[in-house]
Amino acid sequence: MIRLNLSSKGPSWLELGLGVRVQVQPLTSVLVGAASSDPRVTSLSPDASAEERSVAMAKAIGVRAILDWEGVVDEDDSAMPVSPEAVDALMDFYPAFEAFQVGYVAAAMQLHLEKKGSAPSPNGGSAGARRTATPAPRRAKAARKSKAAH
Repeated sequence: MIRLNLSSKGPSWLELGLGVRVQVQPLTSVLVGAASSDPRVTSLSPDASAEERSVAMAKAIGVRAILDWEGVVDEDDSAMPVSPEAVDALMDFYPAFEAFQVGYVAAAMQLHLEKKGSAPSPNGGSAGARRTATPAPRRAKAARKSKAAH
């Protein structure tokens, strides 16, 4: 099942904590594809850690998704305009990065998983998975036991 909210095609506000909120456009396949091609991501070394990749991708997505913000100021307490450099600096601040990942990126990835029909696995196991094969008939089990005994 896919739950689509067609009434909110436009930008929305996301609270990042500490008085900061960002206005983001919907996270679309086009946006994620463009972020994947961003030099922040493509220039990573092949042995870059998962954490480095996450931060690079968050920065690349943030630059494309964040349209406006409130509560972000420069060293003189003047409102700072949204820019690629400022978004990178915001994503380097761990609480903002984490809130962005959970509230924006992970929320969209959850929808992506729903589209793929993933089984609900609350504990990471197969507790919510449906059976894909029917159990073998009892006589087949008995025949296998009989063959193994000979």
